[in-house]
This record gives sequence, C-alpha cells and structure tokens, in this order.
Amino acid sequence: IMHPNFGARNFFRDQFSAYINSDSGYRLFYDFGKGLSAVVSPKTGKTLFPKAQEYYSEWLRHGGSNANLVSQDRTFTQDMIQTLLKTNNVQNSVPFELRAIDGVKHYMNPLNWGRSGYKALQVLSEASEEGSRLGEFIRAREQGVNPMEAAYRSREVTMDFARMGANMKALNAMSVFLNAKVQGADRSIRQMRAHPGRTMNRIMAGVVLPSMLLALVQQDIVHNS
Repeated sequence: IMHPNFGARNFFRDQFSAYINSDSGYRLFYDFGKGLSAVVSPKTGKTLFPKAQEYYSEWLRHGGSNANLVSQDRTFTQDMIQTLLKTNNVQNSVPFELRAIDGVKHYMNPLNWGRSGYKALQVLSEASEEGSRLGEFIRAREQGVNPMEAAYRSREVTMDFARMGANMKALNAMSVFLNAKVQGADRSIRQMRAHPGRTMNRIMAGVVLPSMLLALVQQDIVHNS
C-alpha cells in the first residue's frame, strides 16, 4: 500500500465501491473532494464547506478513521502521537483534530518528502482512503443522521479493515491482505442481501455500462488502426 500507484488505483476503486454501498447517496468524485478538502487543508475546507472541519472533528471522535488500513500501522500511529505530545502550551490550546491536520499537511508538502518519504507515502495512502469515508460522513450528517450512525456508514462505505475477529487477526499477520479479501467479499454479500435492487442498479450504472462503453471505444480504435 506504500507504492505510489496504490493511491491512484485505490482512489478510483473506492469511488465506485462507495457509490454502490452508500446509504446516504454518495456522489462520485464530488463527495471525495469534499471530504479530502477537510482532511488536507482546514483553510480550504472552511472556505468551500463551512462545517467541514466540524464534521471532521466529529468523524474522528466517533471512530470513523479507525477503519483505514494505514491507521492500524503501529509505528505510524505512535509517531503521530509523539509528534502531537511534543508541543508547547500554545499548541496544546489548539484542538487535537486541527493539530493532527497540521501533521498531515507537513507530510503532504513535497519539500518534506526527502527526509520522511516513507511517512509521506503513508499519509498519501491514508488520504486516498479518508476522502471517500469522510465524504460519506459529511453527506450523512447533512441529511440529519446522528454522528455515531454517520461514522458507522463511513466505515462501511468501502471496506472496514478493522472488522475482524481474534482468529483472523492471527491469520492476517501471516497472510498479507487475507482479512481484506474476506471483508471485501463479505461486504458485497451483505450489501446485496440488504438492498438487492438498489445494488444491482448501481452496479449496472457505475460498473457494467461504463465497462461496455469502454470496450466499444477500444474496439473502434483497434478497428480504425
């Protein structure tokens, strides 16, 4: 997940997964941009979406970010905690969520990548996941859903990497992405059982039809060449 290509592939995969699984009417790309603006830049988030930072704080407090794969990295989490603890009295008066965003902005700056390239890749990977999840959370909150339910929806909108039992934790330590494979299939099955008609319609509109159109375009290109 630290490969630079992962963020790009994960972005498009999560967009269509969120569109299919959303209980709040996730809007492709738009809600991702809305969520990402709140994650990366507090100033931009406040300008474009007045309550984005308030929603981001609620999302963190209600455990919405705990579903991310990178957030479960022990070293990454400990480094972020140590960075936040090594602050002066002025910084301690700033809300925890805003100081966390400042840390994200530091690693998003290309000028800092030479010294902390691996952490920068971690943050970029994290941002590619959080944009969709936070976009779903904001979408749900704007519809009047309570913060706890909205955070749960944000965890379920793509894949909750923290969803596993004791046995799977041991197996997942020996086989990379084993739990991700199981949870991906499980999430699709649960979604189909809960909303069969809606799920099929969204798969047709978001996956099947675009794939058919792309295949037709490629055939025309090959034929013309």
